Amino acid sequence: MTIILNNLCVTTQARRHGRPQPLVEGVGCRVPRGSSLALLGASGAGKSLTGAAIAGTLPAGLRVSGSLTVNGRQVLDQPATRREPWARVCLMRQDPATALHPLLPVAAQVTRAARAAGAGRRRARECSEQVLQETGLDPQLWTRLPGQMSGGQRQRAALALALAASPMALVADEPTSSLDSVARARFVRLLHHLRSQAHGCVPALVLITHDCAVAEACDQVLVLDAGRVVERGATSTLLTAPCHPVTRRLVRAWQQERDVVRQPPSPEGDRPEEPRGGVGRT
Repeated sequence: MTIILNNLCVTTQARRHGRPQPLVEGVGCRVPRGSSLALLGASGAGKSLTGAAIAGTLPAGLRVSGSLTVNGRQVLDQPATRREPWARVCLMRQDPATALHPLLPVAAQVTRAARAAGAGRRRARECSEQVLQETGLDPQLWTRLPGQMSGGQRQRAALALALAASPMALVADEPTSSLDSVARARFVRLLHHLRSQAHGCVPALVLITHDCAVAEACDQVLVLDAGRVVERGATSTLLTAPCHPVTRRLVRAWQQERDVVRQPPSPEGDRPEEPRGGVGRT
């Protein structure tokens, strides 16, 4: 199974100077089974639109052209609801609140998602239990409502919801942006653990992020800016020797943040301030 995206172009229907306004231009990538690709870039770079095109969830009112093949068949013009199981790519959205129903227990929601994907009643329950276990959600939480969970627990529930459809690939859109650094690292490790298993429930992974620390765990990186690819390559090479100014800025910001975290506290930080205004010494 391989996902191949060629010359993706996404434009608005509204015209500027007589032409549709381009949002994504000429983006292409290849994601074989068992691999991971990071779509890296700042806000507005076109990452989420590219991911939505791969998953078949582009908003209404946008025009799309190019080529997207899954298992050798063209599916770019097919929305997610019309794709066959062999071409199913599921999207995990940035905010779990947009994916999870606030008034239904998470296990019931995952079971419903499996049923909507074509599983029978018994198989849907089995699938629900399987993906909830694989995402590491404590069984005691399965009957809880999303509002009764922590942010990291909701992210795991949202991941289980996306995986209930047994997709050929998962597109995770900024899945760690609302998590603290510890929960972020755990969740990224979970995604790659599920992908690395011989029969894992994430056959291929497209990870959308603005954070080099998150992209670092992927095999390949595609750097986007203003809807275009500005750099691509193996993660180990691209993040250590970036060529494009946009990539260098992203890497520099990541390195600076990492240096601040590693920097030991100043020994003078706890000293009381010297008196001001000529207050005399005794």
